[in-house]
Amino acid sequence: MIRLMVLSIAISGILLSLPTSAWCKETKAATVAPVLTLEQAVDLAMQDNRPLKTATLEVGKAEEATDALRTRWWPSSMASRATAGRSERLSAPA
Repeated sequence: MIRLMVLSIAISGILLSLPTSAWCKETKAATVAPVLTLEQAVDLAMQDNRPLKTATLEVGKAEEATDALRTRWWPSSMASRATAGRSERLSAPA
């Protein structure tokens, strides 16, 4: 019994005298993540990011709708300006 107690104290003393880095080498190696650059982190975040892809498509749809409205508006506004100028010219001399 005394022998077991002395042995356990001796083992505890040896373990406590070791530097803590010797205990943790395996766990530190397993938990250390690779260092990423900012570009790598952004690329990783954008991969398979469904909400981001959906938002990008929605922006594209909105740009197309804006272009379509602008195309429809431009010829009619130019025509109304041209006819407005003619009507003023026609009515001014009379």
